Amino acid sequence: MYKKILCVLIAFVFSVSTVSAGTVYFNGIPVGSGVDYIERDGYVYLPLRKLADLFGGELGWDDKSKTVTIYNPMSSKKEILAEVTVGSKTATIYPIGGGDPYETEMEAPPIIVDSRTFLPYDFILESIGFSGELDKKTGDIRLKGSM
Repeated sequence: MYKKILCVLIAFVFSVSTVSAGTVYFNGIPVGSGVDYIERDGYVYLPLRKLADLFGGELGWDDKSKTVTIYNPMSSKKEILAEVTVGSKTATIYPIGGGDPYETEMEAPPIIVDSRTFLPYDFILESIGFSGELDKKTGDIRLKGSM
């Protein structure tokens, strides 16, 4: 019995690994540090709140549906950029400046670890139109793009 419990705990520890926190660079300029990422099931996840804070973004949270609303940090009004639901690969994107919202599939669903919501790294890059590099040795994230 104890061996089964120990095996389950070991499997959990190895399925979610947090890497030491690195620095986020935007167009070569450091914009924040202490952004850790998680690898799970072959996907890299970044902490949504930390990234939103770095770029002046605002988030909404619906606890009942586990849905995160991401607001445009460049808008003077509360303009929604995207909505994602923990456990679902479907995200709703709201085009900047108007237009009909549309759904897109993420390669992996958002997850919650230690009461923090993490989104797939590739989805974050695609949804904001940035390119990026992740240095797995240092934990540094280098983003390129325009805001």
